Amino acid sequence: VVADIGLIGFPNAGKSSLLACVSRATPKIAAYPFTTLRPYVGVVDQPPDSATTFVESFTVADIPGLIRGAHKNIGLGHVFLRHVERTKLLVLVVDAAGSEGRVPLEDLLALQEELELYLPGLSHRSRLIIANKMDLPGAEEKLEELREGLAGLDRAKHGWASAPLIPVSALSRRELPPAVEAMRSTLGQMESEKAKAAAWERKVQQQRQQKQDGGHAHAVNDWERRRVRR
Repeated sequence: VVADIGLIGFPNAGKSSLLACVSRATPKIAAYPFTTLRPYVGVVDQPPDSATTFVESFTVADIPGLIRGAHKNIGLGHVFLRHVERTKLLVLVVDAAGSEGRVPLEDLLALQEELELYLPGLSHRSRLIIANKMDLPGAEEKLEELREGLAGLDRAKHGWASAPLIPVSALSRRELPPAVEAMRSTLGQMESEKAKAAAWERKVQQQRQQKQDGGHAHAVNDWERRRVRR
């Protein structure tokens, strides 16, 4: 595992700025694409008043920006997507303001397609959606369009669209605490479910062992009774 959480998005979505705001990491930040050429990992510490018990601190990786065709290894796509495989929770980061002519919903659909074409099932991994750059003009209107677009998707085909959508501004540090808490609580829930599954598996194994031991004891008793009769 390269990190607990992977920040995934197209170039200039603001992943590096987000990582720098929520963790102790100091990634390179610039107003041009592909400033991140390798995963940059930061640690997010648990605040004293956090109610999450399963996750005290967690790691977040800024995955280098994907581009269309990444699943075909365009733009070192396979190198970057391999890092995505090694994270527990996916956080899709989109430019909510649609700057540089981007359309947030189209970006999300394209990211999902790249993940699924690279590795079937990867697009179904637990996730959050962060709508970044809410400080830019027109972002509020674009956010509503994104909400409506997600609500209109077929859940049978796009189950990921029901993931929590969290608007933030990494630049002005707006709404970052709710985003961090969503990451922490989602990881905590995943750890809780993992622990329950492990406990259930142990119980099943114990029951199987008890049946095997009981069957063995029954066979021994039968043998003893036959021996006595002789």
